[in-house]
Amino acid sequence: MPTFKVQRTSIDRPELLFQIGIIPEKTRKKYSALRFLFDGELPSDDTTKVDPRQIPKTIVFFDSKREAHEACDILRDYLQKHDKHEYSAIKSREVIQVFTRDTHDEDRQYIISELQKEGTLSLIRVVFATEALGLGIDITDIRRGV
Repeated sequence: MPTFKVQRTSIDRPELLFQIGIIPEKTRKKYSALRFLFDGELPSDDTTKVDPRQIPKTIVFFDSKREAHEACDILRDYLQKHDKHEYSAIKSREVIQVFTRDTHDEDRQYIISELQKEGTLSLIRVVFATEALGLGIDITDIRRGV
């Protein structure tokens, strides 16, 4: 008969940061509350643009595919128009990806392999996902989960 050992440790996790924000219901503006994902540490001078690699790798979970895609569209548009970002349409698509159960297999593999790259080597910085991403995928250096 196998033996088991129970090990209890503290649940204190000083490396985790919890932020709380209000997201307005029933309006497309609710996704604007997610701008903090990209603006956390904007350069203080007026000329420096934010390098996408400065954005911590983040996964934002949504209850529906529709919400994930809506948020993605709004925030890609934001990155293209914001003075400190001004990303091209292509660059904003690289930085933000959507991962749902309907994501094409080739796209799934690309997203997972990019996220598994060390730190700043990954082009993808933020993934808007449903529970489909959380099943059995090992991504060691995700800095934020929302």
